[in-house]
Parts: sequence; C-alpha cells; structure tokens
Amino acid sequence: MPSDIHLEATDYYLAPDICVYAIGDIHGCSHLLEQTIEKIITDSERYTDKKLYFITLGDYIDRGKDSKKVIDILLHQIPEKFEKIFIKGNHEIYMMNFLKAPKKNELWLDYGGRETLESYHVAIPDFTDDDLNRAASELSNHMPQSHHDFFNNLKLYHVINDYLFVHAGLDPHISLEKQSELCLTTIRSKFIHYSGHFQGLRVVHGHTPVDKPDIKTHRINLDTGAYMTNTLTCAAIELNTVRIL
Repeated sequence: MPSDIHLEATDYYLAPDICVYAIGDIHGCSHLLEQTIEKIITDSERYTDKKLYFITLGDYIDRGKDSKKVIDILLHQIPEKFEKIFIKGNHEIYMMNFLKAPKKNELWLDYGGRETLESYHVAIPDFTDDDLNRAASELSNHMPQSHHDFFNNLKLYHVINDYLFVHAGLDPHISLEKQSELCLTTIRSKFIHYSGHFQGLRVVHGHTPVDKPDIKTHRINLDTGAYMTNTLTCAAIELNTVRIL
C-alpha cells in the first residue's frame, strides 16, 4: 500500500497547523490497532508545531476476537499529545441496544456480537428469553465502567475546518444538523454513489469495505475490512495531502 497519496488542490480547507490521523473500522482487531498506533506515534515525531488529532471512525467491536482489548487500547495507549475523537459506528449501537432489550436485538449476535461477548468472557446465549437476559446482564457487569463511559460518549460526527469525520456517511440532500443517527451510521448506496459535494465538506468515513483506501476529491473511505483482510487503514491528512500509513 502506498505511503503517500498526493491530491490535486481542492476547495476544502484544513489549517496548515493541523494533522489528522483517521483510522477506519477496527472490528476487534487489537493487534492491527497496536501496530497502527505505533506507526502514528513514529510518524507524528516529524511535527513539533502542529495540533495532532487521533480520530477513529467507529465499529470498534464485533467480528474480530479482541473487542474488549481494542477499547482498552483506545482508552490507555494513545499519547496525550493527540486530541482524541471517537466516532460511533452501527455495531456500537447494536451492542448498546442489546444491553437494553436483549430479545428485541438478538440479531446482534449474528452481526459479530458472539465474538464481542466472548471477549468479555460471557457465554453465548441459546436465544431463550432468560438466557438472552442473562448474557446482556453479564456483559454489562463484566464491562468496566470506563468501557460503559466510552460507548456512551461516542460522537456521531466531528468537523474540523472543511472535513467531516463520520462512520458511514450522510444523506447528501439533508443538512448535517438534521441527519439521523441511523443515516450517519448505516447509509451506503445513496452516499457512496453520490458524485457531488457534501455541503462544502469533504467526508472521511468507513462502514463500506473496500480493497484499498478509496480517496476521492469529495470523500475518503478508510474501511479496508480489517477483520477479513488483516489490513487496518490509517490516513494522515494535512492541507490537500493524504498519506496512508
């Protein structure tokens, strides 16, 4: 994978004293996250006078085997020099809904929830009401308070100058302030196939897996299907340059 991708000048503004490190969907792949953080720390040593952002684009859990460890890493292994922004993905919503109403949200187990339960040392339920309730209760009890706080404080999106960081994307025909949580965390076709500009914002997102980072003038997709491909993608964004770590 190339280390530098230089883009032609665009109309999107990112202040010259800012560098953003944005990471695509992690999905329980703690070993890849640790490797990526090491690369980010090494890469950031070149900067002495820039404000550094560490942004993750959601879907920390499910699919991969180390969801719990991923959260621990994000909470404890990011140097203080980075401003940390953690975006909410649809898989975090699925898990939180399961904790509130296990029977109603039992399909989460088929979307990677089994692996997340196992990472918190919770036995997989047998889909009876009682056992689903047991699994939800155990997950809540086994989860450290810091993890509960992490999931409850995730942001739906974050804007830095002309860059929007979000999990899935947005409806191009609705103002950002009126976008629903469902749209921001699950939209695909309507967003992916839109060729226009997004209300003056360049969108950095994940959610829709691609073989390699999809870098377009108006959007950047960093989801390279880590749990399937063993490739977790991070982009270092400055002015009109994107470097893939």
